[in-house]
Amino acid sequence: MIIIFLFKRNFKSYGFQFKNAKSDIIWALIFVILIIFPSILTILFGLATFDIARYQPQYFISTLIFQLIFTGVFEEIYFRGYIQSRLNKDFNHPYISKNLKFGPGVTIAALLFGLAHVFNPFYLIIGNFEFNIFSGIFAAQVGMLLGLIREKTDSLLIPILIHGLYNGFVSFFSGLPDLFQTFTIGFGFMIAWIFLFTIFIKKYKMKESNIKELNIENI
Repeated sequence: MIIIFLFKRNFKSYGFQFKNAKSDIIWALIFVILIIFPSILTILFGLATFDIARYQPQYFISTLIFQLIFTGVFEEIYFRGYIQSRLNKDFNHPYISKNLKFGPGVTIAALLFGLAHVFNPFYLIIGNFEFNIFSGIFAAQVGMLLGLIREKTDSLLIPILIHGLYNGFVSFFSGLPDLFQTFTIGFGFMIAWIFLFTIFIKKYKMKESNIKELNIENI
């Protein structure tokens, strides 16, 4: 954000345009529901729990706000907003798949997002030098999904909501063995990928004003 302000960048080119806000919120909620649906099934069948009962209401609310702002907003601004947009300036959008134009910037930003999560357990101050390779791989595919959505919508709103709401849900989801929980969440993202290419890319429409602004900026 500091870089964008200091160098007087065009905010719209970094995904700060929300003229489709109403439909984007609906699309984001559909994605979130699809992602967490397998986990909800495990809760309904008594295999896992959603532990909000043991927390104070203010903790539940503050956790959701934290996840939406500090992970949803800030991480998406950095990875899908700044990094992906700057890479798109250099690499452009040479690939086309089912009404979706994208370029190497999506993949590079996703890999950097994954790399950042590899270092999640690494904490020099307390002397923890571990790395989480699996977390990095998982985060990279999530970053790829969010990056493609950002390319299709030319906005950060859907990636921000998916990222923040999903992290908020996971904060309270527990009770499953790690491997089973990983499989359940991974299955949810597989459903989201199928939805992305079978419905979202075909059905998502930008307002005419958004398209005109996008064309002007690309000249």
